[in-house]
Amino acid sequence: MSKTKVMVFRKGGYLSARERWFYGTERLEVVNTYRYLGLTFSTRLSFRVATDGEHLTRAKRGTIEILKTLRRLNCFSPGLFFKLFDAQIAPSLLYGSELWGFEQHDAVEKVHIQACKLLLNVPSYTPNDMVLGDLGRFPLFVISAARCIQYWFRLLKQPLNRYSRKAYDMLYNMQERDCNSKNWVAQIKFLLCCNGFGYVWMYGGVGNEKMFITEFKNRLRDCCCQGWFSHMAKSERFDLYSCFKNALERERHLEVVQSRVYKTALARFRVGVSRIHGHRLRFLVAENQRFCPFCVDMTEDESHVLFVCPVYSQLREKFPLPVYRGVSVKERYCRLYNDPDDKTLLNMSRFIFFALKLRESLTSEE
Repeated sequence: MSKTKVMVFRKGGYLSARERWFYGTERLEVVNTYRYLGLTFSTRLSFRVATDGEHLTRAKRGTIEILKTLRRLNCFSPGLFFKLFDAQIAPSLLYGSELWGFEQHDAVEKVHIQACKLLLNVPSYTPNDMVLGDLGRFPLFVISAARCIQYWFRLLKQPLNRYSRKAYDMLYNMQERDCNSKNWVAQIKFLLCCNGFGYVWMYGGVGNEKMFITEFKNRLRDCCCQGWFSHMAKSERFDLYSCFKNALERERHLEVVQSRVYKTALARFRVGVSRIHGHRLRFLVAENQRFCPFCVDMTEDESHVLFVCPVYSQLREKFPLPVYRGVSVKERYCRLYNDPDDKTLLNMSRFIFFALKLRESLTSEE
């Protein structure tokens, strides 16, 4: 009796006092949610409950444990971290996504974004597009949508007397009768058609399913890239970043720079979340509030710190950076990130770390 519950699926409202269920003389408990085979069902059949459940907490805890283990091993490779994340954390986040994965769910994507920010060791307010861009990561929606299509292929192969196939046929007839239907089958149809694979829906499958799933994922990734570039172009926040970041792929410095403190300093500097005034006070209207604390009437931005400010002249000699002739200071700064020489990235990360450390000591004395 402790494992037996009753749940009435409905659009809302309270149950009538007459709606009671008994087993013999014992009354059964009526609940609003029920966990079955690891998936939480609600009275409204909303998958938001399923995607916002305890597995999110477990996924966050697992991500932190992976990072702690890698730090104990003094290993900060993004490639290794995401292999572990995709093998251990993503399956938990996407459990049951064959039913709800045809659209992005913020709760699931937030765990992925949080993992990326913890890996880069950047603040939580860092723009998501910059974090995903530097790590070359795509939303988990790409995987969940592909799993929906794979499950659809499996349903089409099932015998007609299977309950799951009968449920599919019922949903298929419902969406055929009502063009405004938003059931699971209608969502599968929309997912295929809006991504240019309407012929797959029309013919009810493909010959080589494995090859199609690969092509389908690539199409979703292309759409994500287009959305990413669109965000870059719309906001002034990404003006400088888009000058040196022109592809949604993992940055070289994440593998070249091995020291965690140097890697963190460079990562925060390039996405604009360091302690310099040009980053910390970027949204202030008065430009004089963003002036360098050591120079007169000069804004403390990235180029000023790297090439201009006299306070860091000794560091420039210790960690020399290449000089690109005939280009502006801003363009020189942008070219540094795409320089093919690994030594450039190493010197740049070390310079930024010690420059910010020197800046902090001098400003604290004042």
